[in-house]
Amino acid sequence: MAESASAPEAKPASVHEAAPSAEDSPFEAAPAPSPSNPEVAGLLDYVGEPAAVRPSTVPRFGLAAARVTAVSGRRATVRFRRGAVVEVELASEVDPKLVRLAERERQLVLVDCSPDEPPCLIGVLQTRLPEVVTLRAAEVEIDASRSLTLRSGRAGLRLRADGEVELVGSRISAASRGLMRLVGRVLRLN
Repeated sequence: MAESASAPEAKPASVHEAAPSAEDSPFEAAPAPSPSNPEVAGLLDYVGEPAAVRPSTVPRFGLAAARVTAVSGRRATVRFRRGAVVEVELASEVDPKLVRLAERERQLVLVDCSPDEPPCLIGVLQTRLPEVVTLRAAEVEIDASRSLTLRSGRAGLRLRADGEVELVGSRISAASRGLMRLVGRVLRLN
């Protein structure tokens, strides 16, 4: 029996967000696909409309990347990739200084978008290798079990677990504002 070409298949109701109407979105809605296989039709309903026809919305569930636009206390204003701008709370483990740094360096942050709770900023994403790494703390401790090497061009410093310290450079300068002591069982100069 031949199918009628004049009556298109009806698209089943979607569990997810309905397509925006012309009043809600500046984009025209794409025509609904009408595959003959019902399994494919269900899959298309799950996937929903293409991203180009969706208005700027806040993700409704899961984790989403965003960019920080402002930080005030333990709250931040973020812009999601689809354009929605939302004020979110910082998770208790997140340091506001780190979020301010992410804002200055235009790094992405990770926002938890649970359906039952307001969005919450849970961390900063590292998306590129830094040009400059700055460590600021009251104390910095680096512990290497065998060897620690600091190197820049033709200069280097190596500390070994057996106590040997090796300093190499084309020119080495040492200065002290107070007493400078060189102590050793044997001192050899050249």
